[in-house]
Parts: sequence; structure tokens; C-alpha cells
Amino acid sequence: MWQVVVPVKGWDTAKSRLELPPAARRHIVRAMTADTLAALANCSDVNTVSVLIRDRALIGSSVLRGVESVVVQPDPTASLNVALRRYLSTQVGQPTPLAVVVADLPALRAGSLFAVLRDAQQHHFAMVADREGTGTTVLTALLPSDLGPRFGDRSAVAHAKAGAALIASAPDVACDVDTVADLRYARLLGLGPQTASLLSDPAISSWLG
Repeated sequence: MWQVVVPVKGWDTAKSRLELPPAARRHIVRAMTADTLAALANCSDVNTVSVLIRDRALIGSSVLRGVESVVVQPDPTASLNVALRRYLSTQVGQPTPLAVVVADLPALRAGSLFAVLRDAQQHHFAMVADREGTGTTVLTALLPSDLGPRFGDRSAVAHAKAGAALIASAPDVACDVDTVADLRYARLLGLGPQTASLLSDPAISSWLG
């Protein structure tokens, strides 16, 4: 059984490359996070889900209800990697394997994640690359102390150089969303209910073409 931590930015600050009106982008970020967390909750190999947030305004958000814990980054200006390392330092000595899963996987299916986590049990440190092969959508370690986060530009390359084994996955696990083209692709795979419902709104779906 796995412990999963999901880093979450504020709805207003995430996904700056998603070229949509600010209100539409905010709603989509929120919906994608909700669908990602729902898939995690439905994965039978996941024991606990914690959310690492930068924006205290998210505390009490309905999207975060049902997660095991909400951890606020003590320094909101710190990088994601610094924040994750601080979180990991609180998990030293814990026997449960740990996975970091990004929050923008609106097509994620619990069964696909289950398969990834089962494969990850064969590696002390492993990852799933995004569909372009440059980013990282899932990062795992059998011991929290072995998980060295290197998220950012070309993170898949950085994680591989650090020794992370590459795990093959279904397309939904690799489909993070940074651009409108990514969102179109996720829609082809089949979106989670929150994102699908949002994109059924003609005012928003018209922006996707």
C-alpha cells in the first residue's frame, strides 16, 4: 500500500501556459485537481493521500475534502522541490512507500495508477514520464528518503540521471495538462467527471476548438 502526496498550487496561479481566459483556467485547474484526487481515492493500492498546498486560501476547499491531510508549505515562495524535500523530511523512518502524483491528470483512471504502483514496487526509485517524455507525472520510492524530487524543466531527464527507473504506463497516467493541446488530448482519452462536466459548458469548450 502506498502513501501519495499531491502538490497543489492555488487555482489562480497554476497552469499559466494554459491559454484560456483567467476564469476558465481557474475552473479547469480546480476540476482537474478534483478528478486527480478522485482517481487516487479509488485506487485500491493507495493507503493515504496528502495534499501539499502553497495557498492557505485552499484550506477548506471542497476539492480537498476526503484527503488524509492537507500540508501547507511553510514558505510559499519556495520551489516545489524544496517544499517536497521538507515534506519528505517529516516522513523519514516511515515504512510505507511514497509516490508524488501531479494534480493535473484529468483523465487518470484508478486502474492505470494501480498498475503503475505495482510495477513501482520492483524499483527503489522510479517515475512515469509525461506523454512528451520530458516531464514527470508520477515519482515513487519504496522509502521516502530515496525519493529525490527534481521537478521542473526536463524533469524526466533529471530524475533518470538521478537513478529513477522509467515505468511504462497507460496514456492517462502520462497525460498531464499544461496547454490547450494537452487538454484536447485528455478529452480524447476520457475525462474525469468534474473536468468533463466543466468542458460541456459551451462557453468554455469553445476555447478548445
